[in-house]
Amino acid sequence: MSPVPRHAFDAFVDESYDDVSVFTVAGFLAPREAWTRIWQAWTRALQVERVVTFHAVDCEKRSKDFKGWSPFRTERLQRKLISLICDPAYGLVGFSASKDIAAHRQLLPRLRKVFKFPPRLSVSGPLHDPYFMLFQRVMELVVTDQVLAGYQPKDIVGFTFDRQEKAPNAKAVAE
Repeated sequence: MSPVPRHAFDAFVDESYDDVSVFTVAGFLAPREAWTRIWQAWTRALQVERVVTFHAVDCEKRSKDFKGWSPFRTERLQRKLISLICDPAYGLVGFSASKDIAAHRQLLPRLRKVFKFPPRLSVSGPLHDPYFMLFQRVMELVVTDQVLAGYQPKDIVGFTFDRQEKAPNAKAVAE
């Protein structure tokens, strides 16, 4: 038997940023069994359009897998995927946290002093980074939303953070 208990819920999270004005970490929480149905419907929607992986920024800019697509086709796919996310049958609970990049940069001298890893840990990195600060906030939101949605606070939540381009050591911090 695995030493890690099976979790009742999964939260899938991703970041969005423009490096100038805003940095956001957002995602959805749902019971584990609901995700199986969601991923099946999501995969079918992508297969219809012959897309392997959906990245919103690529779809919106019509680049990479979406190069040559018309605005109508990208909007149709986006609407289909949004309808899956909004379908009450899946019970998704959405959450997000954002930071104003300009305000964050003004606070950096103070943040660098306060947000540090304790010495002798196996991880390192800038905890004053917007990604890490929002990473922590999103985890707090998920736990709070889990309780507000009527789930038991003792239930374990599994987290999946997509890509992590801005913080490649985020996995180590979470563990």
